Order: sequence, then C-alpha cells, then structure tokens
Amino acid sequence: MLGVVLQATIATTLFELRRSVSGQKIAIALVLACFPPFIMYMVFRTVGSDIEVGAELVMAVLIWMVGLLSLILWLPPGIYSELEGQTWILSTSRPYGRVSLILGKYFSAMVWTLLVLSLSYALTMAVCLPFFSLGEFALGFMLVSAFACLAYGAVFSLLAVLALKRAMGFAVGYVLVSEILLASVPALVQKFTVRYHLQSLGLEHISDFGLDRLGDQGFVRNLVLHEPLPLWGNYLCLIGGTLLILSVCLAIVNWRQLITVHET
Repeated sequence: MLGVVLQATIATTLFELRRSVSGQKIAIALVLACFPPFIMYMVFRTVGSDIEVGAELVMAVLIWMVGLLSLILWLPPGIYSELEGQTWILSTSRPYGRVSLILGKYFSAMVWTLLVLSLSYALTMAVCLPFFSLGEFALGFMLVSAFACLAYGAVFSLLAVLALKRAMGFAVGYVLVSEILLASVPALVQKFTVRYHLQSLGLEHISDFGLDRLGDQGFVRNLVLHEPLPLWGNYLCLIGGTLLILSVCLAIVNWRQLITVHET
C-alpha cells in the first residue's frame, strides 16, 4: 500500500509541476521573487548602507512574506479548482487518488515556493553585494524556508479541504490572526504558531538579528520567544505538527463527500 501511495504521489507531483508551468504562473513567480530585491534596493536608495546593521532581519521578513504569498496563491484554491474544472471525480477514481492528489499539490507548491525563494535570495544578494554580503546567511535561510514550506503548506492544504471556495480568504485570515497577532503575544499561545518555531530556528541558524546590540541578549530573546524551547523541541513541533495536520487533512478528504460545481 505504501509503495502504491508513494508512486501515485510522485506521479501527481510531477503532473502538477508540468501543469503549473504556464506563462501566468511563471510571471507571478517572477514578480514574487523580485519583491525582496526591489524593496532592498529602495531602502538603499533612501538610507544608504546604514541598513547593514539590520539587513538580515529585513531580508528574513521579506522572505517570510514572499513564501507565505506563494503558498497562499498555490495551495488553498487547489481542491476547489478541481471541483470547478470537473476533474475531481477523474482524479480521485484511481487507487488512493484523493491522497495522492492532496500530497501532489502539497509537494508541487513546496517546490515552486522554494524555487521562488531561492531566486529571490540570489537576486537580493546581488543587490546588496556593493554594500555587504548576505552569502553567509544563505544556508540558514534555505533551511528555515524549507521548514516553513512544510508547516504552512500543511495548514493551507487543510484549509483547502475545509473551506473549498473560501480557502484563500481563510488562509489570509489565519496568517493575520495566528502568525502576526498571536505569534507576537509573549504567552503560551505563542508556541502554537508556526512563526514562533521558525523564529527559534532563525536565531540559531541565521543570525541573532541584532539582539546582541540591545544589551541583555538573553532577556530580549526570552521576551521575543517567551521561555524558548530547546532547538530539538522546535524541530519536533514543526515536523510533528506538519504530520498531524496532513493526517487530519487526508482523513477529511477521504471521508468527506465533495460535490462538484456542476452537481450543485
């Protein structure tokens, strides 16, 4: 069974990647990738090289925003587009078709997002090169980006199954409430957000983002993360949370009767 599911998922992922190579989606990907270097260029034109002291923090925020936008554009509308295009029944009539369809869209969105982030980082390094180098942060950024794609992709896949037509709106609402509002609250609820754990990984693998220049680094870190977890705890929460959310998503899509637009 596992071998069949794996084979079907790989085939669906490759099919989704081939189908997504269109002029419109490539244009969207290029616009997203050019956003961080454009912002950095405008910052340099405005304040000069003084931004060097917080360049990695600005870059982290921009990369985070671009990754979220990319996943929101690719994942939440996925299931409803299958229903609207009358391809849901055909896609799910194969053995383990529903599972492979969800996972195929999930992994293809991850690939697209990581490509966008890689190109964006390369362009931003080129823009920043006359002032300073961001090359030393590249591996850390890509590691954190990969875990961000895993976690956020699982959340948006679940919303795509639950909300269908309104999935994109719910995804934006989730980001605003959970990842911006709750993740900024220094309380226990903070630990249930994805951003909390990504911040922990970023502080470990990328940079201290200027915390050492604020005096008591330990106090500021504790204020930002609220009783920080050990590093392995953040990895465990991200991986375990991703697997749990994906399992719930696959269970719902297998048990729920989804009706095509034509049938409604």
